Amino acid sequence: MVPYPILLVEVLVLGFSKWLNKVMNRNALHKTILAERSGLSVGSIESYLRAEYEPRMSNLIAIVAVISIIEDRSPTQIMFEAVVTLPEMIMIEERWHKKRKDPSAGQL
Repeated sequence: MVPYPILLVEVLVLGFSKWLNKVMNRNALHKTILAERSGLSVGSIESYLRAEYEPRMSNLIAIVAVISIIEDRSPTQIMFEAVVTLPEMIMIEERWHKKRKDPSAGQL
């Protein structure tokens, strides 16, 4: 099993579509099965896999629910791994690191 901190670094670098592709490959999970079990359309899953769109929170929850059952893992842990790959989270993390490097950041 891969240690948790390594997973965090890995998903931050990969992005959501690559993370989803990797999870699906690891579990031999076909897009039609994921769509059927999550209640989403195959077209939506394909769009996420091709990085055309990021999932809405409700769709992300549905995907995480399926993966957590397949992997017998906590949905909270899987959700965390998925959310940190979203562009908004990557941007805010980069902004936080940038401000920490600037000693005058946050000072009035």
